[in-house]
Amino acid sequence: MSSRIARMFELLPKTVANTERSENVNARITGDMDTNSDRKSFTTRENLETSADEVQNQETYYSPHAGTSGCTNKPLSPNLDTNICAKNVANLDKHVTGDTSEENDVASNFGDYDSDDSVVDPDYGEEDVKEEENIEDEDGSKQRSRKRRSVPEKWKKNERKKKRHSGLEHRTQKEKKLVKRKIVKPPCSITCKLKCWEKISEEERKKIHRQYWTDQKSIDMKRQFIASHVQQIPVVRRRERNYERELRRKHTNRYSSEQDRKQATLCKKFFLITLSISQQTVDTAIEKKRDGGLLSPDKRGKHIPSNKVPAEVRNLIREHISLFPAYESHYTRERSTKKYLGNHLNVSRMFKLYLEYCHEKLIPEELIGKEWLYSDVFNYEFNLAFKNPDLDTCDECDKYKIKMQEAGSQDIRSSFQEEYEKHLEDAGDRYKMKAADKQSSKENLSKTVVMIDLQKCLPTPDLHNSQSFYSLKLWTYDLVIHNSTDEKSYCMMWDESIAGRGGNEVASCLLKWSEICDIPNNVTELIIWSDNCPSQNRNAQIMMCYFIVLNRNTNLKKITHKFLTKGHTHLEADGDHSVIEREKKKVPQLRIVTPWDWQQVVRLCGVKKSFIVTAMETEDFLNFKSLCEGPKSPLVLRKKDDSGDNFLVSQCVCLQVRRDSPGTLFYKTNFRDEFLAITLTRNTRNKAYLPETLPLKSVKNLEEYTQRNINIFRSYCLGYPKSSMASIRTWHMAKRNPIRI
Repeated sequence: MSSRIARMFELLPKTVANTERSENVNARITGDMDTNSDRKSFTTRENLETSADEVQNQETYYSPHAGTSGCTNKPLSPNLDTNICAKNVANLDKHVTGDTSEENDVASNFGDYDSDDSVVDPDYGEEDVKEEENIEDEDGSKQRSRKRRSVPEKWKKNERKKKRHSGLEHRTQKEKKLVKRKIVKPPCSITCKLKCWEKISEEERKKIHRQYWTDQKSIDMKRQFIASHVQQIPVVRRRERNYERELRRKHTNRYSSEQDRKQATLCKKFFLITLSISQQTVDTAIEKKRDGGLLSPDKRGKHIPSNKVPAEVRNLIREHISLFPAYESHYTRERSTKKYLGNHLNVSRMFKLYLEYCHEKLIPEELIGKEWLYSDVFNYEFNLAFKNPDLDTCDECDKYKIKMQEAGSQDIRSSFQEEYEKHLEDAGDRYKMKAADKQSSKENLSKTVVMIDLQKCLPTPDLHNSQSFYSLKLWTYDLVIHNSTDEKSYCMMWDESIAGRGGNEVASCLLKWSEICDIPNNVTELIIWSDNCPSQNRNAQIMMCYFIVLNRNTNLKKITHKFLTKGHTHLEADGDHSVIEREKKKVPQLRIVTPWDWQQVVRLCGVKKSFIVTAMETEDFLNFKSLCEGPKSPLVLRKKDDSGDNFLVSQCVCLQVRRDSPGTLFYKTNFRDEFLAITLTRNTRNKAYLPETLPLKSVKNLEEYTQRNINIFRSYCLGYPKSSMASIRTWHMAKRNPIRI
């Protein structure tokens, strides 16, 4: 006996764990499990005597992986109507269709079913049942919440109730008794005096049965349906009796159906069997029938709980939460409705402020909510987060909002509202154009679409101690050129000792990219999207660069540069920036001490794809303004276009250069307008040609870095003598072969 008990204790943890896991899986699949009489508990003292073989058998029986049906190890019966797996039944219940009928449709005839009615909805999809973060306002509109809200329709007891009302197979809640599905049984016998089987065919009976047991009909609608087809009339004939007694039968039920707009009287048996109901169901429906033919509604579950939280308490909590300023992310406003509170707040701190708010307003104690209620309202009725928005807000949007708040009259506020909506519409239209260009480039191989954006400055060295915030750092720049056609990303990187981050630098990076990316010969149009920063993307240097790129790539016929709306400039290159920022957080301190280290981080940060990093050198940065400045420059910037209108590059939303019109710039100030032209070539007899080479851009003076109170220099900055400056090229040669100190 002792050896058996010891063996039992060895098997106990594993067996209990497997049993609990199996019960949880089966409970999730079937809704409620069958409690067999031979099921034993392994945790009670009297059952510790159970043999190891018996334990192993029960463990095998309850394992969800042992059976073929996913519920038990018993094979499925070929009769799928009655022995279908409960999981499939549960999924089938979610797909039941049927138009929601009005109350006046309940009293319709038996035969008003469409023959195409189906149990399964062919248009059903997973997106139709996603309710994880959706809640409904009082007006019925759905909104997002911070946390997933409970879905009572998926609770086991409610699913059981739904099956019971739909006439499907289910188990009772207390006794776990299996109740079979409601089916149409054979009609009354051929000897029926009313000959019901001649009035309604078998196909019509099935339609009537399906109409009655659809899950779209509530218990009130079903009772109304019965009461509309059952008429109480006085007793027509009584049997004579020899003694006097109180008569129990007060009336007679007449069952009928409307067929072809005529009332057809049916017998009791035919009526009950067709609907698969009992006599008690009919009696209850008739008892609830009031004057006028309408039934009193079912009052079960309609009473107000004694401990229900008053609506005033929740309204006060909502009012307090709405007082906190919330900010939205403009770049993701089309995909998310989440707003952001300050990162200095949390739910506990807001609740303390709520208590102070209630005491200041002299709110009675019985109307002040508890912390759990405050947290419940915040999590399930508001879609708020405690952090600053990941993306910057739009200055124009903020300006319009402030103007609308400070407007003195409704007319002024309406005018600002119209301007604000036009601004948002313009931003949305440009995003749609960008998406259309991306899709077009993937379908038409003669187009290439790229997105360019300069990442925020990367500090070198990357330190996080308090003293480093006050120390001088060398900044590294990264211009990301994202090719949306083949989804390749090019990172053009340099540091501020080599060049700055103005128009010449961005234009030089684009020229370098056109050389290393090897634009395919079948590409005839290059489309570039960027923000509208005037010092980097929308300037004369960019225009001159496109003339050079078009001249060197003979397969290109035109280059188009489009600009997004100010403040709404989310590009695919921003996603590359976020990948680099996330990877940078994984790099330990003292690992990024040179600009070259930043290049290595970027090279290794790609997961699905790698970034193509190009280290820009001093000789790569050219002076593109030399093409349009000076008396001998081949091009000249003019203040008026060919039609005589003023030309300002800061007002352009689209720039274009074409091979068939050399020296001519085409531009738009509104995407809805046609292109305007401005000729940039000089009015001379001799035709001006673009030079083969351009002068280098003047390098940055490093004296400001060497003549500071810096006594120790890192390997990335070999110190120059304070008395004299070494040449820039010598300094770069030394940087390639640094001396570690």
